[in-house]
Amino acid sequence: MHARLPRWPLRRPGPLAEAFHALGIDRFDTAAEWVRGLPYGRTDDVLADARGTCSSKHGLLARLGREQGLDVTLMLGLVRLEGPAPVRAVLDAAGVAWVPEAHCWLCVGGVDWDLTFPEVPAGPPQVARLEAVAWDPDQLGEKPAWHRARMAAHLPAGWTVDRLWTVREACIAALSAG
Repeated sequence: MHARLPRWPLRRPGPLAEAFHALGIDRFDTAAEWVRGLPYGRTDDVLADARGTCSSKHGLLARLGREQGLDVTLMLGLVRLEGPAPVRAVLDAAGVAWVPEAHCWLCVGGVDWDLTFPEVPAGPPQVARLEAVAWDPDQLGEKPAWHRARMAAHLPAGWTVDRLWTVREACIAALSAG
């Protein structure tokens, strides 16, 4: 049986609960499914722009969980970015099998949930994890430095972090375009 997100009501006052209530959403699981349904794309404001990345989508939900006093933790991990097809094309052109990617997801009530892509069912991240840590959603601006520091341990022979970062950025652009 597939786990379900808890049906926690949004009861405490707060700006995020109010924003979700304005959308007709009054439970955490419904907020999470609404966020998961948004297209993938970079933004500074998921609610205003109706899109998001793993960081912005999960960061928003982690802040909502904190506002509501719920058992929700933002997780940050280093994973192997190997696909889907648009990414595979970028990797093949660069001559690498994968790039180390910093990926965010939620731990909700002790269960991992990846809500990044609308076309992928909600559930545990379907990527090969190299490491994972709990992360403060208000410190997502520090994610690139964390990512680059860990990327150095996974460089292909003769590569620099900057070169691999350029390939990684092309992979993210391919995901955003698809």
